[in-house]
Amino acid sequence: MLLSGFGGCDETSPPDDKTEHGAIDANHKWELKGSCPLDSKIGEFKISHYETYSSLTGGLKDSVDPSQILFPRETFTDCVLLQKINPDCDPACGTGETCKHGKECTPGNCPGECIAEPRNQNLGNLTITGLTNALSLEPNSSNYYQELDIDSPPFTSESKISLYFPGKTGIDKFALDGLGVSPAVLIDKNWVIKRDKTTHEITDELKITWTPSNEGADILATLNVDQHGNSPATMFCTFKDTGSAVIPIEALKKFAEYGVTGYASGHLYRRTVDSEKISTGCVELQTFSHAKVNLSVTNHDPSIVPSS
Repeated sequence: MLLSGFGGCDETSPPDDKTEHGAIDANHKWELKGSCPLDSKIGEFKISHYETYSSLTGGLKDSVDPSQILFPRETFTDCVLLQKINPDCDPACGTGETCKHGKECTPGNCPGECIAEPRNQNLGNLTITGLTNALSLEPNSSNYYQELDIDSPPFTSESKISLYFPGKTGIDKFALDGLGVSPAVLIDKNWVIKRDKTTHEITDELKITWTPSNEGADILATLNVDQHGNSPATMFCTFKDTGSAVIPIEALKKFAEYGVTGYASGHLYRRTVDSEKISTGCVELQTFSHAKVNLSVTNHDPSIVPSS
């Protein structure tokens, strides 16, 4: 899962040759306002470029989905550890309901309350400008938006992208912006977290390198080394697009304390994020290019599943 509530871009002005929105919304000013707060995000749209395909996906729910909330646990200069905690509702929630985290929630002790399950809302036709192909989307039968038949990559470098919803009864209008980015290219795809064979202490920092760009996007790196944990933590690090960055040993040590199980996974994104607050919550747009990482932890056998 690509986390959107952490490490959003600072407010950014577009290039000088800014494109006006014209008929979309004459009063809209193109800018990037960063991510939604995790506890108020009800909508998310992604314009995604992967190595073998591109897509446009997303939707707007009528309330916050508790299953998508991650809790901050540790914060470092460029990185944060976020943890998923499953709330406990007793008695169990009924059909059409889901369990929401209570005010006091910690791993293993998270009493919750049952709420109506968040549902996707029908926004009708959505207009997206600034892509290499003009797009106008309709929702599917689940009121979710998904288009896979698009150019790959779907944008050009520094193209000014906007997604516009004009509003309807019960749902505020919103306009979200993105910036076309060049493909994310790793110089070294192998990220190794080094541990002592005997003590399992982390022994070194982790340096990552990629081909830099000056497009105004940022770099998001995500790492997960606890695939079998009941409350796994994921590290999210946001860097300037300079071509190299370091995750310090102190952050990796704390990260490993949350558990090392299963096959580690890592990802790198060159991305922009914009968001807008509406009366029912917050909705955001991510525009990104993705690079897959081969993440491993030394002196760890990922095939061993810990006993419960």
